[in-house]
Amino acid sequence: MKIEKYKKYHQEIFKTQLEDGLHVSLAPKKGFNSIYASLTVKAGAADQEILSKNGERIFFPAGTAHFVEHQMFEKKDYDPDLIFNDLGAYSNAFTTQSQTVYYFESSDPSFSSFEKSLELLLKMVQEEYFDKKAIEKERQIITQELSMYRDSPDWNLSNGLLKNLYPEQPLAFDIGGSASSIGSIDSDTLSAFHDYFYQPENLYLKITGGFDANEALSLTDKIQSNIQKKSPLAFKRIDRFKKIPVLKEDSINFPLEIPLSAVGIRTFLMPDDRLAASYLSLAVDLLLDTYFSESSTWFLENYSNGLIDDDFYLQFEMGREYAYIGFYNHFQKNGFEKSVYDRLFSMKIDDTNRKIFDLQKKARFGSDLMSLDSLENNLVSAIDAFDPNQTTLETLGLIKTLDLDQALALFKKYFSLDSFSSFSVLPS
Repeated sequence: MKIEKYKKYHQEIFKTQLEDGLHVSLAPKKGFNSIYASLTVKAGAADQEILSKNGERIFFPAGTAHFVEHQMFEKKDYDPDLIFNDLGAYSNAFTTQSQTVYYFESSDPSFSSFEKSLELLLKMVQEEYFDKKAIEKERQIITQELSMYRDSPDWNLSNGLLKNLYPEQPLAFDIGGSASSIGSIDSDTLSAFHDYFYQPENLYLKITGGFDANEALSLTDKIQSNIQKKSPLAFKRIDRFKKIPVLKEDSINFPLEIPLSAVGIRTFLMPDDRLAASYLSLAVDLLLDTYFSESSTWFLENYSNGLIDDDFYLQFEMGREYAYIGFYNHFQKNGFEKSVYDRLFSMKIDDTNRKIFDLQKKARFGSDLMSLDSLENNLVSAIDAFDPNQTTLETLGLIKTLDLDQALALFKKYFSLDSFSSFSVLPS
């Protein structure tokens, strides 16, 4: 077992891989009674096509990963939610483009409660059960959810921008899929997705809180040896994020009074490893804070002249095969797109911006350090969707090594003018 020691923060992280392939990361926290555990599947909504061992192309309809996530809580002889509740643990799950995460948090100080909760988590996710009646019931629920999203102007805005940035690619689809794609998913589809992606080598167990690392590892190994697992299936992922030119602009009409506007840029080049991804993520986040935050000259000037309002926000997202930045404005006024464009590609390096960048670094370091009081943040980092093995503690050590010149060089390496796109939701 590998031990990563962070003496400055009085923290150790234990990492290992069990014989069956399961990746395990343990972060014991002295003085904590609660325990947080998550099981990450390195597969998400974007995993719609793979190549089998025999070279056969296997397709999964949009929304398959999300559908499987919901079905993991449907079992023949027990209800996972009820058992978690009885054990005093809160449980949930979510699906992103790159991963599916199942987790629980327990405040019961007894090791027995943790033991049963962990066994339930590992068993629930790895032992498949796809009942036709439950599938039909869930299909209706997901279809209703999708219908609700499509009634949201904000959903249409963000989804429209992704369709522009990633035409004919997985990110152009909602994580939940569509009514059409959901309608084509059956038990065989769900079982095949589970067989390929839910094997131990593709799973990452993370536990943090009040426990002993050796006890937790021994317990995990014992549980894993008793779980019924199918033989792992070899496959190859197919890169669906091709260098298709972005759609420069588009819009839709929608029953609303105030128009919405979004602009964004994407990468066509991705980092080679976890370290490079960490630096890119830090660089982009700090640059956005320096040049676009509420205290920046750009924000204050555009807010005062009415180009943006209180609902303006931005985000940077990165997964295994994609990375993009989106800027979202809750009303449209001529000049918003040009203002973002000009700011993005004319970020200056001067003494003032160096000072602001250094202040943002200190703020980020302090924020990340304080976040360690939240159990989840001990093992879940900003690049978790790129590589589940990264931790916040590893990121802390990188912040001080990055300066403004390096951050801008990274930005220019991965982002270009050619990927700039805009999307609007206009009153019908």
